[in-house]
Amino acid sequence: MRRGETVWPPSRWRKLYPWMQNLKVAANVVLALAAHVVAAIFVRPYRDLLFSVGDLFPHNHDMAEIPDVLAFGLLVVGILVGAVAGTAAALVSKRGAPSSRA
Repeated sequence: MRRGETVWPPSRWRKLYPWMQNLKVAANVVLALAAHVVAAIFVRPYRDLLFSVGDLFPHNHDMAEIPDVLAFGLLVVGILVGAVAGTAAALVSKRGAPSSRA
């Protein structure tokens, strides 16, 4: 086998490529959401941002509602993070696979 050759012929890769694009988009969204949750747990400024986003929506402003406000902020920002990550991955995957030829 020469350098640069693969075990599968190129026609087989072309059949798998759309499926791999969708998998890449889904994996990107899951990774972004996992990073979003970890940042919400460990990074105080990010947690303050989530609280500010959740505070934009009407509620009673009671101390007992702080977890609810944070959860709503986590949900809203999580939807935005997932949408941005999915869109970015889809745009990158539409450009095609990078070529190894110089």
